Amino acid sequence: SGYLRYLWNANSAYKIHSPFVFDLYTRVIRDKTNYADYDIIELRRKHLQERKSLIETTDFGTGASSRQYVTRLRSLGEITRHSSVEPMLGRLLYRLVKDLEPEKILEIGTSVGISAMYMGLASTQSWIVSMEGCASVAEIAQKNFSELGIMKC
Repeated sequence: SGYLRYLWNANSAYKIHSPFVFDLYTRVIRDKTNYADYDIIELRRKHLQERKSLIETTDFGTGASSRQYVTRLRSLGEITRHSSVEPMLGRLLYRLVKDLEPEKILEIGTSVGISAMYMGLASTQSWIVSMEGCASVAEIAQKNFSELGIMKC
């Protein structure tokens, strides 16, 4: 994390010493291409954020505090706004997957599937396993994946 922060704030790409990291930085991290897939995902995010329908969610993670889990009603828009990767990081994730073409990807904590959509559209050849503990939210993510033609559920 500290090294990535250093790279991000470096005044010049020439301060990066490793040839691999220099190449990754100049080709992927600093890539300003506006891929069409970005618009597809961000339009879907916008539609999800606008939805006010309430969903019963079960939180097994940090939101559960000291209890095993917490169940509550939340709007789909709220879930999308608070649990999805930011557009800038999603785009970086997209470019990394597109460039590195990983054979397998494991995502834990899918939520509505925004980050998995970035990865799935970046590489149709990667085998992606994306897990979500809350069944009602996982169902929404699965619907998103099906509609975009990514990930066989």
